[in-house]
Amino acid sequence: HPVVFAQPLSRDEADPAVVRITAVTSDSFMLYVHEAPDEDGSHTTEAVSYLVLEAGSWQLADGTQLEVGRVVTDATVGAQVNNVWAGVTFGTAFPGVPVVMSQVQTANDSHWVSTRQQNVSRTGFEVAMEEDEAQTAAHGSETVGWLAMSTGLGVWSSH
Repeated sequence: HPVVFAQPLSRDEADPAVVRITAVTSDSFMLYVHEAPDEDGSHTTEAVSYLVLEAGSWQLADGTQLEVGRVVTDATVGAQVNNVWAGVTFGTAFPGVPVVMSQVQTANDSHWVSTRQQNVSRTGFEVAMEEDEAQTAAHGSETVGWLAMSTGLGVWSSH
């Protein structure tokens, strides 16, 4: 049950863009750079860093707690839509308020979209998708991957 995080772009072009993840399987995924709709639609090649984690609860060797999951939702926020948030509850409470990141994992709705989080606590958070400011309707249902991680300092290593 892989969850993919691909951010940020290298910014080789000034036009705003997001990374869209699609076709996540047990051993592969696809991604593309999706330029904001008020731009010219053509985007230069960008470098993209990515991280793939297995869904579940994990503890790193230094004690850092991670929880990774997915939620299917059409929860959308924006300037011209009725803001709706999806609640996520962690399987295990964190010792303190964790850092949370999220990434849309599908492209069921072709509109430009990113994610937002709010109300992060030791036991969960709320997530929603945000389209460009001109949109007046909610985004279609997508799978949103999320990562919650204990705060602190550490080093990722291959050992």
